[in-house]
Amino acid sequence: MKKFMLVIAAALVCAVASAQVGKFAVGVNGSYYTDKDLKNFGIGVKAQYSVLETLRVDAGATYFLKKNGFKTIDLNLNVHYLFNLPGVTIYPLVGLNYTLGKYKAGGIKFDKNKLGFNAGAGVEVPLTECIAIFAECKYQFGGKEYNNWYKQFVPSIGVTFAL
Repeated sequence: MKKFMLVIAAALVCAVASAQVGKFAVGVNGSYYTDKDLKNFGIGVKAQYSVLETLRVDAGATYFLKKNGFKTIDLNLNVHYLFNLPGVTIYPLVGLNYTLGKYKAGGIKFDKNKLGFNAGAGVEVPLTECIAIFAECKYQFGGKEYNNWYKQFVPSIGVTFAL
């Protein structure tokens, strides 16, 4: 009887897991900050939820390595509209970002936080049923600074794992 219950439990777990494939995903990425004053590499994590077959919400955080006294964390919340093609998915993206910046060097310290917008596009290629690689480019803009609008281009590459 115990073996039978174990088999039933395993079957239920597999059924639930297969129903979730593609609904939730987590990932890691590498990004490059192209700010005119602070070009820098970052490492990040993300979580994705597919609301519909063609609509996905993507939340992520990227830590940009300390450079010239600056430490930066980018928080992003984007929406992807998915075009599922054979062997590849392409998507435009729009969303919000919040940049947390800290500067500390030569006895000078200050925080520089900004709310902004994202617009861009990406491509995703599945390697297996649960693993995909992606490349994404987005343009971040917003927050007036020194009478200019803050703007930069941020390319990223990474891998996601469906749960």
